[in-house]
Amino acid sequence: MKKNKFFLIFIAIVFLLLIVSMVFSYYYVHYRHKEKIHVMKLFSDIELNLFKSNSAIKDFNPDSLDKNESLVNSLEKLSTSFEKLKSSLKYSASIGANDKNSSLIKQLELASEELEEYLELSWLIVSNNLNSEEIIILQAANIEKLNTFLSISNSLNQTYLDIINVDQEKLELIQELRIAITVVLFTTLFIWLFIYIKSVGTAQQRIKDSESKYRNIFLNSPLGIFHFDSDGIITDFNEKFIEILNSSREKLTGINLLQLPDKKLAEQVRLTLLNGYGYYEDLYTSITSGKKVNAKIYLRGIRDLDNRIISGMGVVEDISELKKVENNLRESLEKNSAIVSALPDLLFQLDSDGTFTEYYANTDEALYLDPAIFIGKKVSDIFPKELSDLTMEKIYAAKVTGEMQLYEYPLEMNDEIRYYESRIVKSGENSLLAIIRDITENKRIAEMLQASRERYEAFIDETHEGIYRIEFTMPISTNLPSEEQAKLFYKNGYIAECNSSFVKMYGAKYPYELIGKQISEFHDLERYPENFNKTVDLINRGYRVENQHTTESDKKGNTLHFSNNAFGIVEDGFLLRIWGTQKDITALIEAEEEKKILYRAVEQSPVSIVITDLNGNIEYVNPKFEDVTGYSYDQAIGKNPNILKSGRTTDEQYKELWEKISGGETWTGIFQNKKKNGELFFESASISPITDEDGSVRHYIAVKEDITELTKAQIELKNYKEYLEQVVERRTEELNNKNIFLRTLIDTIPNPVFVKNRAGKYTDVNKAFIELFELGFDEIIGETVKKIANTQIASEAEEADNKLLKEHGKIIYESVAQNKSGRTIPIMVYKASFGPEEEVPEGIVGLIIDITKSKETQHQMQKALEQERELNEMKSNFISLASHELRTPLTAIYSSTELIEKFGRKWTEDKFHSHIARIKYSVENLTDLMEDLLTLSRVETGKIEFSPSRLKLKKLVEENLISLEPLKKATHNFKVEFNLKSEEYFLDEKLIKYIIQNLISNALKYSPDGGDVELFISDYDDNINIKIKDHGIGIEQEELNNLFEPFYRGRNVSNISGTGLGLSIVKEAVELHNGTINVNSEIKKWTQFEIILPLIQ
Repeated sequence: MKKNKFFLIFIAIVFLLLIVSMVFSYYYVHYRHKEKIHVMKLFSDIELNLFKSNSAIKDFNPDSLDKNESLVNSLEKLSTSFEKLKSSLKYSASIGANDKNSSLIKQLELASEELEEYLELSWLIVSNNLNSEEIIILQAANIEKLNTFLSISNSLNQTYLDIINVDQEKLELIQELRIAITVVLFTTLFIWLFIYIKSVGTAQQRIKDSESKYRNIFLNSPLGIFHFDSDGIITDFNEKFIEILNSSREKLTGINLLQLPDKKLAEQVRLTLLNGYGYYEDLYTSITSGKKVNAKIYLRGIRDLDNRIISGMGVVEDISELKKVENNLRESLEKNSAIVSALPDLLFQLDSDGTFTEYYANTDEALYLDPAIFIGKKVSDIFPKELSDLTMEKIYAAKVTGEMQLYEYPLEMNDEIRYYESRIVKSGENSLLAIIRDITENKRIAEMLQASRERYEAFIDETHEGIYRIEFTMPISTNLPSEEQAKLFYKNGYIAECNSSFVKMYGAKYPYELIGKQISEFHDLERYPENFNKTVDLINRGYRVENQHTTESDKKGNTLHFSNNAFGIVEDGFLLRIWGTQKDITALIEAEEEKKILYRAVEQSPVSIVITDLNGNIEYVNPKFEDVTGYSYDQAIGKNPNILKSGRTTDEQYKELWEKISGGETWTGIFQNKKKNGELFFESASISPITDEDGSVRHYIAVKEDITELTKAQIELKNYKEYLEQVVERRTEELNNKNIFLRTLIDTIPNPVFVKNRAGKYTDVNKAFIELFELGFDEIIGETVKKIANTQIASEAEEADNKLLKEHGKIIYESVAQNKSGRTIPIMVYKASFGPEEEVPEGIVGLIIDITKSKETQHQMQKALEQERELNEMKSNFISLASHELRTPLTAIYSSTELIEKFGRKWTEDKFHSHIARIKYSVENLTDLMEDLLTLSRVETGKIEFSPSRLKLKKLVEENLISLEPLKKATHNFKVEFNLKSEEYFLDEKLIKYIIQNLISNALKYSPDGGDVELFISDYDDNINIKIKDHGIGIEQEELNNLFEPFYRGRNVSNISGTGLGLSIVKEAVELHNGTINVNSEIKKWTQFEIILPLIQ
C-alpha cells in the first residue's frame, strides 16, 4: 500500500510538470508566431511603398512639384515602415539569440541594409539639385538596389511562410501532445488501478499474449512451418507451407508423414520423433499437387515436462531459385573454362604497374619462355624498351578509360621475327588481362593477298577494255523462259564492280558514280529496244557471248556502241552474276556509217566521179560516168582517162593539170571529150589528190559535170556577156569600194557583229565574232546558231530570231556563250531585223557585248556590300555590347562614389569597404575589357610577337587554376589530369596563360548550374594536346563555324555578360604557336575545346 501511495504522488507531480511545460511552450511559440506574422506584414507594407516610390522616382522631374511631393510622401511612409522593421529585428534578435533561425535574422539585416541604401539614394535624388544624367545614373543604381531587396524579400517571405507553417504545426502538435499526455496519464492511472484490482489474472494474460505473439510468428513466417503429432500426422501449418506445396489446407490436414512415398523424408520424421531432430534436403514431389520443389526441411521434436517427445515441428525452405542460380553458375564456369581451353591465345594477368602475376596457355611450348622468367617480373624487364613503353601506354589507357586496347607489334623469338596481336582489358581495380595471339601466319597470308590484289587491280585498271561485274538482288532461275529471265535481268541486275576504263566510257570520273546503277539505265530499252533481244541471245547461248554489239547511252544521253564479251556464273540452277569486258566501238560504227553515206552520195551523185591510182589508171567510176560517156563500169576499170580524149585539149593543159595534182593541189578546168559512140561533149572537171594520214598522195579523184548544153548557152550569151561586162565592171568597182569600206568598218568594231538570212544562217561575221567562238570564217558562214553555240544560247537566239523575222523590230537580252575550248562567257546580245519596212524582214543583224568584267564587277560589288553589311552589323553589335559592358561598371562606380560622398562618414567601416570593393571590382572589369580590345587590335595589326621560352607547363596551369578559383561556384568541380613526359616546354608563357584563363573562365561562366570542368593536358607525337570540357548550356551546331569571329556571341548567351572577343584572341594565340583549335558541343549538355600545339625543339 505504501508503494502504491508513493507511485500515485509521483504520477501527480509528473502530470503537473508536463502541464506547466506544455502551457509555457504553447504561449512561447504562439508569441513568436505572431511576431513573424508582424514582420511579414511590415515587409508587405515596405514592398508596396517601394513600388510606389520607385514609380515616382522613374517619373521624377525636378520641375514638377506635384509628382515630387508624391515621391516625398512615399519615401516618408517607407522610412516609417523601415524604422518599425528595424525595431522588430532588434526585438527578434534579443529573444532569438539561441534560435536555430539566427541565419534568417542575418538575411533580414542584409535586406535592411539594401533598403537603407535605397532610401539614401532616393533622398539623394529628391534633396539635391542634380542634372538629368546624374539622376539617370542614380535611378539605375536605385533599380539595382530595389531588385536586390525584392530578391531577398521574396526569399525571406517564402522562408517566413515555411517557418510560420512549422510554428503552426508546432502549436497543433503541442495541443495534441497536451491531449495525448493527459490521456496517457489517466490511462496509466487506470491501468495501475486495473492491475492492482486484477493482479491475480496477470500471469494468465501474459500466457495468452505469448501465445498470440508466437501464433502471429507462426502464421506470418516467410518459411513454411508445420506441426505433426506423435503418430506423424500433420495437425497444423501456416499459409507459406500451403504456397510452397501449391496445395490447400483441406488436402494437407491429416497427412501421415511416416507413410509418405518419399522414404527419405519419412525416415527423417521417424528419427525426429525418436531422437528429437531431423534434416531433409532434396527434390520433393507434393502428393497433393504433384509440384516438384527443391526443399530444405528442418525437423525438431517437442517435449513435455517429463522430457518426452510428444509431437514435432518442421520448417520448410523453398530453395528452387537458389538451385537454378547454382546450376547456371556451374554451367557458366564450365562454358568459360571450355572457351578458354579452346582459345589459341595466350592469357596473362598483370598488375597496373605491368607486373606479370598469372598466365594461361594450351601448351608450354606456345609460351616460348619458361614461366619462371616472367612471373613476378615487369613488362620492362621482359620486352624491348619500345615495346615495353607501348605496352605500358596501353595498360594506362585501359585502366583510365576502361576500354579495350588493341595493338600489334613484331617480336624476335628464337632467332625469328614473329608478329603478335595484343588486347588489354581492365579485369579489376588494379589488375588487367592481356590476350595475346600469334598472327605471324595471318600477316604473311595478308601480305600475299595484298600483293595479289595489287597485281590484279593494276591489271584491271591498266587495260583499255572496260571490265565489269553484274550482280542480282535475287538470283535468276535458269529454268524460266528466256524472255522472263531477260525481264528479271533488267529488274534485278546492277553494276557491282568496274574498272576505270569502264567508268570513262560512260563519261563518269569515279567508279562510285556507276556502281549500284541498274542495267536498265545503261541499256535504255525505250531508246534501244533491240538490247532486250541481245540479252535474250546471251541467255540462249548458255550465258556466254563474244563480240556482241549493244547500243547504250552515257551520262549525257549520247549514244554509244560497245562490243561485249560476257559469261554468266550459274550454280544450282540459278544465275548468280555476270562478268564481262567491252570495247567502245562508237567511232568505228560512226565511221562505217559515214562511209556508207559517202558511198551512197557518190553513187547517186548527179555528176561523174572518177578515182584513179597514181599512174592514172581508173579504179572507180560512178553510174553517172556510165550514163554520160557510154562506157560501163567494167569497161572503164583499169583504163586511162585518155580513152575520152578528143584531141581538142592542148598538151599544155594536161601538163598544167599533172603538175598541180602531183604537187598536192586541185586543178579545175573544162575538157571537150569524146563519148564511146564518138560524140563530142564538154565537161567541167575538178581534179584533186587523195592523201593518207601521213599526207602522201595515194589516189586522184575527178568530179566532172556534163556542161555541153551550158556551153552552148554560154556561147549564145557570150556576146551579151561582153556587153554587160563593161557595165558590171563599173558597178563592181563601185560595190567593191563600198564593200571594202563596210568590211573595214565591221572588222574595226571590237565587239562581235553578225548577219543572218531568213533561214537563220550566218551570211557574214566580223573578226571579233570569230575570236569569240574560236571558229574559222568558213565554219560559221552558212551555218545556224545550233552548229556553233551551246544549247542555251541557241535556244534563246532562235526564240529571238523567230520574233524578229515575223515583224520588224529589235531585241536585247542576256545569255551565256560557250566557245570551242569550252570557256563560258556572259554576253549581252543586241539584234534588229533589216529590209524594206513594208515587206517581211530579209534577215537579222546583231551585236554581241562581252559582259564578263561587268558581271565580275557586279559580283565584287555584291560581295563588298555583303561584307559591309556584316561589318555594320558586327559594329552595331559591338557598340551595343561595349555600351552595356562599359555602362554597367561605370554606373556601379558612380552610384558608390555618390553614396560614399554623401553618407560615407555615417557608415560603418564594413559598409564603407564593401563600396570600395565594389568600385575596385568594376574598375577591374573595365580594365579586362580594355585589355581584350587592345589585344584584339594588336592581333589584327600583327603587333603581337611570338616569344617562346622554356616554361614549366604543369606549374603554370596549376597557378592559373588557383587564380580562377574565385569564379567557381559551390556546384563547380575542377577535374584536372596531366600526362606529360617532360617538365619544361618551349612555349609563349603569356599566350598560354591567356588560352587557359579564357577557356576555363568561359567553362565556368557558361555552366551556371555547376558541374565538372575537365582539363586534360598531354603530349604525344611531338604535339601538346589540351582538352577543356564543361557540362553547361552548350552551343548550337550551326554557330560553331562563327565562334572564333571577333564580337560573335551565341544566341543562347544573351543573358550572360561577355564581349565575344576572347575566343578570337585564343584562336590567334593558338595559331601563333602553329597550332589548331577545334570545338564540339551538344546543346544543353556539354562543350569541349581541343587545342593541338606542335612541340618546339
